[in-house]
Amino acid sequence: MGYGNGAAQFRRRSASAIASLALICSILGGCASVPPSIGLFENGNEVFYGNAAPVYDSEARLFVNAGRFYLRGSETGLECSGRTAIANVPAGKTCTGQKGKVTARCDDGRLLEATWLASSCNSGFGEGWDNNGTAFAYTFGIPESRAIDKIEHELGLHKQRPAWPRTDHAK
Repeated sequence: MGYGNGAAQFRRRSASAIASLALICSILGGCASVPPSIGLFENGNEVFYGNAAPVYDSEARLFVNAGRFYLRGSETGLECSGRTAIANVPAGKTCTGQKGKVTARCDDGRLLEATWLASSCNSGFGEGWDNNGTAFAYTFGIPESRAIDKIEHELGLHKQRPAWPRTDHAK
């Protein structure tokens, strides 16, 4: 019986330590983290941030299972959330080239459907449309400065977007 109680205390202490480390990292900004997922609609200037990466299994070295899709508009706070799922795993069983699908709903009633393609086990690109026919694209695991350029290129956006605060600097 004493072992079970000790294990429970260990789990509580571990969870507390992990939460403390996360808080310290966010305050000091000294811990490495994966860049947020970033998305844009073709007809707007708002940048959406969140987590839209599929679930990665480091032992299998593949994206696995369904994951959560969540992006929030930086200006309006519009939230789009749903699921991402695996649709295709390449014959070589590698992340690169793995494909998936996204279904999501936004707070304003929009429905999103998209497909994504992994460029590595850390990054990828997705694109699709809402139920009004508006194109939407997003990245995961790509630094903001490169992500927005890639999205604008893929969506064929040639208009000048207003400046936004960048979190990193591309070389």
